Amino acid sequence: MKIIKLKTENQFGLAPLTFAEIKAIRDACKEYGNKKGSKAALEIATAIEKELENLTV
Repeated sequence: MKIIKLKTENQFGLAPLTFAEIKAIRDACKEYGNKKGSKAALEIATAIEKELENLTV
């Protein structure tokens, strides 16, 4: 996995990611958001879930 700087200022991406890694990030963000009350973590988990709905594996 690599962190990639995008053209837009202050924007980054992760690539390449396996399906299992994407799910692990989603699950970790959801758990952290629910346990610690992190709004940002819950937003990330929700965004990943939305993207997974449109993903063909």
